[in-house]
Amino acid sequence: MNKTNIGIWVIIAVLLVIAILIYQYVIGNPTEMPEPVVNLPPLFATYENNLFDYRIQYPGGWEFKGRSSLVAFVGPQTDLNFSTNIYVMVEETSFNNSEPALIDKLGELNWDLEQYHNFKNETPVRLNISDMPALEVIHSYDIMYYNIKQITLLVYKDYIYSIVYTSVESSYDDYFWAYEKAKETFEFIS
Repeated sequence: MNKTNIGIWVIIAVLLVIAILIYQYVIGNPTEMPEPVVNLPPLFATYENNLFDYRIQYPGGWEFKGRSSLVAFVGPQTDLNFSTNIYVMVEETSFNNSEPALIDKLGELNWDLEQYHNFKNETPVRLNISDMPALEVIHSYDIMYYNIKQITLLVYKDYIYSIVYTSVESSYDDYFWAYEKAKETFEFIS
């Protein structure tokens, strides 16, 4: 054999050894490969209000704002830079019975919204939320250049709890799942 043939065989042998080592590292021992680390925000976060005795879940990426009697979970901006949001407002009532308290609050809410252009009010639906009486109603109205659609859930337990989902009408369905999750998880702590 001449020097050229020996050199070719040495190169082939070295390449074969490198290929075997790569195969053993990558294919032969896959458990030794490091797992990628991904830090995702939680799908849902839980807000708990001990002063007013409730907890509720909201999308983990949404911004929390507020104080004890009014909290907001601010979602993404949609059309015309309007932020979709869910808020919970707790108010005292002079009624000590759920039916008149809920009807009174619904009337007050309608009166507040009637002043907006193109106000529409759907028929309220009676529900039980966390074993307490509730009313749910959908409103739509125009404010400035926004066509707003909102759903309001009124729950009575010593106070009136208003859980409100608000969005521009064109994006209402896009984030309605967030309201459904908030409604499903709203509960009184004690």
